[in-house]
Amino acid sequence: MVVCTSCTDEQTLIEETIEARTKAISAKDKKLYFSLIHPDFQETQGEEPLRSRIEHQFAFWDDIQMQTYDLHIELHKGDLARATQKIKMRAVKNNVPKHIDGNESFWLKRTGSPWRYRWLIYKGL
Repeated sequence: MVVCTSCTDEQTLIEETIEARTKAISAKDKKLYFSLIHPDFQETQGEEPLRSRIEHQFAFWDDIQMQTYDLHIELHKGDLARATQKIKMRAVKNNVPKHIDGNESFWLKRTGSPWRYRWLIYKGL
């Protein structure tokens, strides 16, 4: 982990990405969701590719509502950050709700120029 003078600014930018992801999931907005994924996203070995999983989930569920809380951000060397948070999700199919409470952890990577950059999800979903 690295200590930096602009950590508050970095954390704010990371939080914006995470909040946008939550919004994208609740709105089933594929365009917004995939705009938050780093071009070099590292797929989890043995899992279906992220794009396929998200497209399937958004198409399958009639409604998805997601809330996140208890967010912790660790800034690491090399423009990487690890985010861990708790989630509450309610997904509905044919008027039957499914509730999911759990934890998630994923990595973000800073991308762009030193003057204009943003944090995108890099691995771990």
